[in-house]
Amino acid sequence: MDERDLMRGALKATGIVKQGAQLKYGAIAMIIFIVGLVLLGMFFPAGQARAADCEDTGPGTADASAVSGTDGSGAQATGTLHEQQVGYAKEIDQVAKKAKLPGRATLIALMTAMQESTLQNLDHGHADSLGLFQQRPSMGWGTKQQIMTPSYAAESFFLGRGTNDGLADIKGWATPTPRTAM
Repeated sequence: MDERDLMRGALKATGIVKQGAQLKYGAIAMIIFIVGLVLLGMFFPAGQARAADCEDTGPGTADASAVSGTDGSGAQATGTLHEQQVGYAKEIDQVAKKAKLPGRATLIALMTAMQESTLQNLDHGHADSLGLFQQRPSMGWGTKQQIMTPSYAAESFFLGRGTNDGLADIKGWATPTPRTAM
């Protein structure tokens, strides 16, 4: 072993020692930082958060009468978009229960309506698609007025309409796990 080999070995060892020291100092700094955050939280608490203090001011909370058009009865939809969506979800669930379908059917219907219309009773869509499930009069789902009636649209979704199959007509619909699109 000559002098150059010894120098290389010493330089390598010094680098390893430096890296080890840096890791130790970094770990110590992280522990001090975490302890500081805990102490800060103890001496300056943020207070108590309550759901009643929260305002629902995000998307979908404004007056939605311009968005959803009518409710199928010819009456103008009223209330916030969120209130309408909850009402439509309840109506879909009632139709499923009336048809004696399990909760999974309601879940699938709600997932579908969220995907198709963000659970809004839309009077427009691709081509002539309408309503919660974006069903098309030209494809035999019913008239515009029928499709815009949430209970009719949900019944059509579950049981089918005309030559269109409903959820209950699809073999094995109750067994697969619902998945999100990738």
